[in-house]
Amino acid sequence: MKTLLLTLCLALATPLHSAERTPTDAEINRYAAQELAKARAARLAAASAKAEMELTDKRQREAAITVVVKVYQVIPGRGYLAKAIGQGATGPERIVERPREEWVQGTGLDAHKKVKRTWVDRTNERQRVPMPDLFFVHDATAGLIDGASVLLLLRPTEPYHYGAVSGAGKTVAGYSTKLDPFAP
Repeated sequence: MKTLLLTLCLALATPLHSAERTPTDAEINRYAAQELAKARAARLAAASAKAEMELTDKRQREAAITVVVKVYQVIPGRGYLAKAIGQGATGPERIVERPREEWVQGTGLDAHKKVKRTWVDRTNERQRVPMPDLFFVHDATAGLIDGASVLLLLRPTEPYHYGAVSGAGKTVAGYSTKLDPFAP
């Protein structure tokens, strides 16, 4: 109680043992309500900022291309040339329903004939993205070896230029594992 009274007196800019004035209950209640309102506003602002960051992170992940790659050639300190295994996927997941049917041997009284069995397959899918034959991934190379398979989240970046063994200059599509385009 002394701590609260000290805080209230400091907030009201009056000395603690002032002979002139002691805070009234109404002033104490008003100050406590103001402090509660400030704390509530700070919590709401923090929750809002957290929700915004989570939404931004989710959007970046949905915009990213998920793909399994085979490392073709590691270029230490810069990244690696890679080939996609299959297609990439991007965008939010959506439920896709596909009706299926199959003719099977009947049971019970229908054991002598074929009956049609129908059902619906439901799967979560993302939009398919064709990947180039060969592309460069700007990423850390520690522990990577040629021929390794890696699951990645990628975003397109600038093309990558390199010299082939034959001496000719080559340009391939570039991707980054950093989903935030403004990240260093």
